[in-house]
Amino acid sequence: MSDTHLCRICIPSPSNIENICEVNQLSYIAQWFIFFCLPFIFAFGLRGGLLLSCQVAGYAGEEQLGEALDGSDIVIIPAGVPRKPGMTRDDLFKINAVIVKSLRTAIAKYCPNALVNMISNPVNSTIPIAAEVFKNAGTFDERKLFGVTTLDVVRAKTFYAGKVKVPVAEVNVPVVGGHAGITILPLFSQEGGTEVVEAKAGKGSATLSMAYAGAVFADACLKGLNGVPDIVECSFVQSSITDLPFFASKVRLGKNGLEEVFGLGPLSDYEQQGLESLKPELKASIEKGVEFANQN
Repeated sequence: MSDTHLCRICIPSPSNIENICEVNQLSYIAQWFIFFCLPFIFAFGLRGGLLLSCQVAGYAGEEQLGEALDGSDIVIIPAGVPRKPGMTRDDLFKINAVIVKSLRTAIAKYCPNALVNMISNPVNSTIPIAAEVFKNAGTFDERKLFGVTTLDVVRAKTFYAGKVKVPVAEVNVPVVGGHAGITILPLFSQEGGTEVVEAKAGKGSATLSMAYAGAVFADACLKGLNGVPDIVECSFVQSSITDLPFFASKVRLGKNGLEEVFGLGPLSDYEQQGLESLKPELKASIEKGVEFANQN
């Protein structure tokens, strides 16, 4: 990172309207001067229709992807398709895994030192895919690969704040495990409210923007890169705090990306049971990603 705090962010997602929302959010909340590289159609719309405190450049097609990625400090990947009614996780995996692997190969070539923020689902599998691609390219650095689980945290905080009637800004609910279904484990007891866990009972969640959550995590990465101390967020990363190779928990971000992975801390009986219950599914998702990366 340069002393001028000029941060280059690439969002290589040719068909995802979330790009516009995320760039708009990040341009307002970030303290740094940002240069965005986006697919041309989105860049054109942003430059022509939104007031942004950043520079925006567009690229057209796969032939310009290397130019867009070159020199990026952060690459945000929301690429792929969202899960639609009737679509199984296998359906989602088959589409997004191919896209993710292709983009990771380009990242390994053109900006191997960038922090990579993975939004494309299923994150429980796409992060292991990315790790294997980087390992095969000789560019893997566990400090620079993040599964963005911020939306789970935002939802948990919003739910808890509404339940106990306090401002969301005053709430801190770590969310650990993975980023799908049963693998998502909010640690409400660490905010002092185990009754909220039973009240939730796996139902309902705040309907909040993935673009906003992605922007929040990207801003945290920017703060870390620029030397702001004590930046802590939850993320799905390579981890040794459980017997699984990847796990979401609180992490500290710094100038080199991931600086510390925090342990789980004390768990309630309910949460301990949830932790043991999520492990088989999360393990299977991780193994599926690794197998895909090495067979395709």
